[in-house]
Amino acid sequence: MIKSAVIFTLFCTTISFFASAGRPAQSEARHNVLKKPTVPVEEAMTDRVKVREAQKILKAKGFFKGKITGLIDKATSSALMEFQKEAGLERTGELTNASYLELKGRYSPLVDDTNGVYD
Repeated sequence: MIKSAVIFTLFCTTISFFASAGRPAQSEARHNVLKKPTVPVEEAMTDRVKVREAQKILKAKGFFKGKITGLIDKATSSALMEFQKEAGLERTGELTNASYLELKGRYSPLVDDTNGVYD
């Protein structure tokens, strides 16, 4: 009786082992799903906030004609390139640290904390 219980347990363990071979364990699979984002949420939010702020400033100064979204789209990229040219910065069309700091330094009083733009 004990022998058959041991054999049955070994049999079940073996089947379970081979059935899961090549697949991550459930807890490991769940862990991998949580690790998918490559940028931390806080960092991504900060980037979007910076892009929105840059878009507001660029719009107030007439560089940007698009919708304020917090995303770098074609209109934002074009506006950044125009600003970068005027400011004597490398024309990348991206919100680089140098571009962001230059925008903030020149025009930050144009934007208030409630997402409004002053003229």
